[in-house]
Amino acid sequence: MTLVSEFLPLARRFYCRRALQCSLLFLSLAAVAAAKPVTYVGFTIADGKLGNWTFHNARVYFVMQGDTDTVQAFEAPNPVDPTDPVDVLINPAGNSSVTVISGSQVAHATFDPNQIFVSMDVGLAVERPHIGGRGVGFGMFTPTGIEPVYPFGIEDGTIDWGDLVEGGGTASISLQALPISLSDATSFSGRAFACVGFASDGNAGSCQTALPLHTDKGRFLHLFAV
Repeated sequence: MTLVSEFLPLARRFYCRRALQCSLLFLSLAAVAAAKPVTYVGFTIADGKLGNWTFHNARVYFVMQGDTDTVQAFEAPNPVDPTDPVDVLINPAGNSSVTVISGSQVAHATFDPNQIFVSMDVGLAVERPHIGGRGVGFGMFTPTGIEPVYPFGIEDGTIDWGDLVEGGGTASISLQALPISLSDATSFSGRAFACVGFASDGNAGSCQTALPLHTDKGRFLHLFAV
């Protein structure tokens, strides 16, 4: 599978690829699957800094390689309304890296361990059974907690197709078959976020100062997605 379709070079995308996965299956949160190696890939166009290199309008690929047996489902506090929890899927363990391509310059860096996780906002707990999802991406562990959409997250697009159904529309058969999962082969597109402080209002101006992530090539700063 290619990372990004050449016909959609500016798409913000997230992929979940499971070894030996031959078909797309929808699984509920309660489903249990045999543990398999899994690779998560996220792509966006962004500005940022890696070591001493400041890049602009670069192609940025985030990758985490892990295992499906570390995927967990739980209720998380809702940053908008603490009384209305959110169903979340998270894979907190894996080897993570970033590749930045700008013109003829290419840089690949491996993140230090225990910094990156992958998570998915499936929807409000009161909305079970869920239709579609709400957001997915690569988050960061910090000394005081977590940042769910930094260094990269997406919403809307195919990850948020439940809005189509809730608005009276009808999802295609292929869209309905898209696994809202961190354990099955799937692919999502959407609006990119790289936000510290989780701009739940959708306003990037409310994001806080970018945090450095440590790699074998120096500090990585994802300043913002374009």
